[in-house]
Amino acid sequence: MKRSLRITTIIILTLLSVHNLKSQTDPRAILDKVQAQYDAIEDYQVSVHLNVDIKNFRMPNKTMRVYFKKPDKVKIKTSGFAIVPRFGLMPTPATFLNDSVQLEYVRSFRENAIAYHVISVQPKKEIKTSPAIYLRVNAQRWTIDRVQLEYQQIGTTEMDIVYQNMAGFWLPETTKILFDLKHSIPPVERPNIDRPFGGMEQYAGNDTQPVRGYVTITFTNFFINKGLKDAVFEEEDY
Repeated sequence: MKRSLRITTIIILTLLSVHNLKSQTDPRAILDKVQAQYDAIEDYQVSVHLNVDIKNFRMPNKTMRVYFKKPDKVKIKTSGFAIVPRFGLMPTPATFLNDSVQLEYVRSFRENAIAYHVISVQPKKEIKTSPAIYLRVNAQRWTIDRVQLEYQQIGTTEMDIVYQNMAGFWLPETTKILFDLKHSIPPVERPNIDRPFGGMEQYAGNDTQPVRGYVTITFTNFFINKGLKDAVFEEEDY
């Protein structure tokens, strides 16, 4: 009877070990753990400061207020012109996942005593404008600490995120985005009434030299789950 019980125990422990190993390398299960943290956020607002350092790209440093409410309401308040990288505000799995991509577990490694998983997000069909995406997931706090996007025609974008713990949520403190472009942005004039494209048309099709540039995003004054009203997203900016 004791021998039978030992065999049964060994079988159960083996099955649990196999299940745990599979869940550790299942990309969907890993991203579900990351997403679970953000599912509890109903709304937030935060001040965002952008610093752009890209040759020939003339945009002054910007401070803006960003508002979010589930499921997909976003409002950005700022003065003048600003470009905000789509992946730079809140790197949640939902940002990267849709029906047109497939997930693949790439590898795991340890750095500074922290385990990381690397997951590939690839388009199901080869589309030149769709990047191959690689996510580095911190297995200690279940956050996406690095995002790498590889574009066939444009180059590589790499985003590193430093987090802060706000009210029990791991939220971005700073995000540094490196643009490693195959072709530089040509020097152009500012758009005006006579030249709405700012002179860029004279450089169309020109093969220019590769260039590297940075965008640094800093987040301050987070307010989470304060019950943002829908009216916030309907207001017009003047």
